[in-house]
Amino acid sequence: MDKEWKEFLEQKFLIFSKREDIERLRQEVLSQFFKLREEQRDSVLQWVKEMKEAIEKLKEEWRGPNWEPAIKGIGKEVEEISNRLNQEIRRELYWVKEGLESVSEHLKGEIASSLQRIKEESGSQISSSAEEIRMNLQEIREVLKTLEERVKRIAEERTMVGEKLKEGFEAIKEELGSMIRFSYGDLERRLNALEARVKALEKMVLP
Repeated sequence: MDKEWKEFLEQKFLIFSKREDIERLRQEVLSQFFKLREEQRDSVLQWVKEMKEAIEKLKEEWRGPNWEPAIKGIGKEVEEISNRLNQEIRRELYWVKEGLESVSEHLKGEIASSLQRIKEESGSQISSSAEEIRMNLQEIREVLKTLEERVKRIAEERTMVGEKLKEGFEAIKEELGSMIRFSYGDLERRLNALEARVKALEKMVLP
C-alpha cells in the first residue's frame, strides 16, 4: 500500500485507531466486571458477618428465659439477609448479561459502519489494500471474541457461586427452623455445624 493511500485510510476511516479504541473498550469492560465481582464479594462478606453475629446472639438468647421467641426472631433475620443477598446476585448477573449483549452489538455496529464507509468512499481503490484491511478486521474480531469469552466465563463463575450460596442459605434456614425441637446439647452441636457452613461460604469469596 502506498503512503498516500495508507494516510487516506487512517485519516478518513480510522481503521487503525478503531483497533486501539476496541482494545481500550475491552479493558474498560473487564475493569467494570472485576469491580462488579468485588462488590458482590463485599456483599457476601457482609452477609457472613451478619450471620456470625446472629449465631452468637442466638447462643446468648438460648441461655435466657425467652429462648423460643429468640430462635424464631433469628430465623426471620436470617431469611431477610438471605433474600436480600439473593436479589443482589440476581440483579448483578442480569447486568452481566445485558452488558455483554450491549458491548457486542456496539462493536459489531462500529465494524459494519466502517466497512460501509470504506466501500462507499474508496471505490475501486479498495482492492489494492483489501488484504491489509482484512487482516485488521480479523484482529478486531479476535479481540471481540476474546472479550465475549472472558465475560462469559465471569458470568458462569458468578452463576455457580450464586447457586452455592443459595444452597447454603436454604440449609441454614432449615437448621434454624428445626432447632426449637432439640435440647441445648443438640442445639450447641447444630450451631457449631452452622458456623462451619458460614465459614465455608466465606471461603468461597475470599482469595
